[in-house]
Order: sequence, then structure tokens, then C-alpha cells
Amino acid sequence: MKTFCPVPSASCIMLMLALIGTVKVPLVNAQSAIAPAVAQASEAAETESITKQLLGEWQARDPNTDELVTFIFTPEAKLLIVLPDKEESAIAIKMGYQIDVTTQPMQLEVIASPDEVAQTIFELTDEGKLRLELDGIDPGQPRPTAFSTSATLFEKISDSTTLPEDVQVVELETQDSRPSIPVQFVTILTQAQQAYYLENGKFAADATELGIVTNLETEFYRYEIVPQGDSDGSATGNLPLQSVAITALPKPD
Repeated sequence: MKTFCPVPSASCIMLMLALIGTVKVPLVNAQSAIAPAVAQASEAAETESITKQLLGEWQARDPNTDELVTFIFTPEAKLLIVLPDKEESAIAIKMGYQIDVTTQPMQLEVIASPDEVAQTIFELTDEGKLRLELDGIDPGQPRPTAFSTSATLFEKISDSTTLPEDVQVVELETQDSRPSIPVQFVTILTQAQQAYYLENGKFAADATELGIVTNLETEFYRYEIVPQGDSDGSATGNLPLQSVAITALPKPD
């Protein structure tokens, strides 16, 4: 059975239950009762140890964009994936996580929703780094059994499990969250456009120029940045873009 993170005082609880159980059985059965109890206590202690090592802020460099990607594991079993933009602000995607330390390699499940769980593997190296298999990891796909040559190696940069104040948190869409997600997403795009305008004296015409996200399409909605003004996309001829609209269009069910 997989163990949810974190496991507060799990080893103590397991050991107490084991002792209670052995007191109530005849002496002839003590050996068979103690062995599973010790194994359970050892497993719980190992899970707690690995969980504590995972907690904090980990960084790796994206080989395609050369940007730093940050993973933050929290005590509440939440995984925050921080995606930086070129204006030095960022957005964070919040998901759940679950580990199983009894397998080799150890297993990690990234939980977007109860129905969307991505299965992968991880290890903590002797150098204190986190090796995580991310290649081809998608909900519904089988868990990899071994690390590929392109497995991502994260370095721990902090024990902190909280986000900076300027980071916007986005929760992945579920059916229950559909009404609130568009408002949240449009708000983030609006704030990013405001920051872009202050820096450049114009609005960004598309997501690539804005730099905060590369894909304006999610499972339930399609978002658009629409330049306002002349047909060529600028408000006044060749002058910098001074007006844009941000829209959220629901996809057909």
C-alpha cells in the first residue's frame, strides 16, 4: 500500500501498535507477530526519513530553454511547480503528490485530480540530489521501471516550503473548478500584461512575446490575447501596441 506524505510520527504509532499486539497473543506466536510489526515500523520510519529529505525547494535547468524550473515539496503533500518568466516573476502550478519508498526505484505519483495521476520514479543520490524521471510522464501512462539517460537531476537550494509573495498559484482544472479557473487565469494574464507594459511601454501581442506561458489552451478553455485597433494588430499604425483584450472561450463538451 502506498503511503501519503507526510507521515507525522508514523514510526512511533506503528511501534506502539506492534507492542500492543504482541502483549495480547500467546508467547508461541510472538515471533510471527513481531516480525511483520518490525517491518512495518521500519517501512514507516524510512518513509518519514525520505519525506523529510524531499521537503523544500529543488531546481533544475530546462535543457531546451535554459530556464530554471523549481519544484517545491510541502508538508501538506502538495507539489508546487514554479515556471519562471522573463520578467523575473513566476507562476506556480499546484498539485498533490504521494510516494512509495518500498520499491526500487522509489515511486512518485503527481496528482492533478483524483482521476488524473501521473506515475513516475525518483531517487535521492549520495550527493544529496533528486533524480526524477519526467520524460513521457502523463496521466494514464504506465510508470517507468528505470531511469532514462535524460532523467532530470534537481539540486536542493532551500528547505523552505513556501512561495515568494510575487508568485501566482494556479491549480489545475477539474470539473468542479471550471467556473473559477478562467477568472484566475485571465487575472494572471492581465497582471503579466501590466508588468510587461511598465517594462516596455507597450502590451504584448501574444503569449510568446508576453513570456509568462507558452500555451493558452487548457482542457476546458482556450485563452486568447487579442490586439485592439487597426487590422494589422497595432492601435495606431506602427506605434507600440497600446490596447489588448484577454478572452476565455469554453471548449465544446
